[in-house]
Amino acid sequence: NLTGEAGPTPIEVKLVVLNDPEGRYKLRPARVTIPTGATSAAFQLIVPVESSGTTIEKTVQATRIGDTTQRVSGSVIITPVTLKGITLNKTTIVGGFFTKGTVTISEPAPSNGMPVYLFSSNPAVIVPAKITVAASATNGTFSVKTTQVLQNRNVVIAASRANVNPFTNTVDPSTYKTIGVTVVAHTIMGMSLVPNPVSGGELVTGTVTLSNLAPSVGVKVYLFSADTSLATVPTSITIPAGERVGRFTVTTKVIAGTASVAVTASLSPSKPATAVTKTVVLKINRGLKIAALEFEPNVVRGAEFTNLHITLNGPVPGTEPVTIKLVASNPDLVVMPSSVTVQPGQGPDIYVRVTANRVARDLTTDVTATLFGQSLTTTLKVIR
Repeated sequence: NLTGEAGPTPIEVKLVVLNDPEGRYKLRPARVTIPTGATSAAFQLIVPVESSGTTIEKTVQATRIGDTTQRVSGSVIITPVTLKGITLNKTTIVGGFFTKGTVTISEPAPSNGMPVYLFSSNPAVIVPAKITVAASATNGTFSVKTTQVLQNRNVVIAASRANVNPFTNTVDPSTYKTIGVTVVAHTIMGMSLVPNPVSGGELVTGTVTLSNLAPSVGVKVYLFSADTSLATVPTSITIPAGERVGRFTVTTKVIAGTASVAVTASLSPSKPATAVTKTVVLKINRGLKIAALEFEPNVVRGAEFTNLHITLNGPVPGTEPVTIKLVASNPDLVVMPSSVTVQPGQGPDIYVRVTANRVARDLTTDVTATLFGQSLTTTLKVIR
């Protein structure tokens, strides 16, 4: 401002911001002209976005061009925009799911926006490194991603005007805002095996139930059999997004007697003994057995043949063959193999050709078939 109106010649004035060696504060224009008859000219001081919350005083000096003795200055108090707070839509989140966060600032952001830096105290919570509050806005939103954890995690999210991590550096607490979030671990609420007990060689359906719905990436469940000679399971299954239940198949082996095997489902490949693990004991009974044994016909002449009809209780299960041992009480009376091998899927009816030797008088022989320690016996009569 002039003390009076400018004369016939316009007055040119140079403007400078004092104590600004980095040139962060801009004047637009840096040179003004006060026209004839006017007493003032307008200019703008462009204030940078400050990362500290300290009030700043800046001085602008005006010097008349051509007469440096005419110089005046004026000060302006700059109150930086500060963080008011940080909020989350949810502060308890199941691992693998997302939520939204909001940062609020004290004043509308400047024309070029205002950056806010974000930090997480634990990798279980992932936030963007920086967001920008849009011009004239007083808040900005960001996405919070959580990862799957094996136990609940309490995590802190910090928002700061400065790009300095408060969790790894010594920072004035007044310069940033924080909020806590709990990442909840999935647990295996239940596990079942059906049928249980089961006959060896049959398939069993396993069911795993989670404590919460699976997130978008699903939940991987690792499976273990304590004895793969009795039962095998897939290495893992993935429960798909939005589901709580996953199923798998247990393949049991044909065994001679009865046995038990532990089947375990775990959310960890290392199978820790925590809530992320469930174990069910599967009882396996002797599956395949000989249901009936007879000769067809059971009376033959010497030099004739007959069929030994072995009836199993079902087809041979699984992927491995079984062997039935055959023994005659009078081995000189008949010609037959000492055993018969039955392939998977064969049965229940098995026929073995038996030839009778010539005899001088009527004779009989018992033939015993044995499978997994279980035996049945039938009798053949050979006549002259």
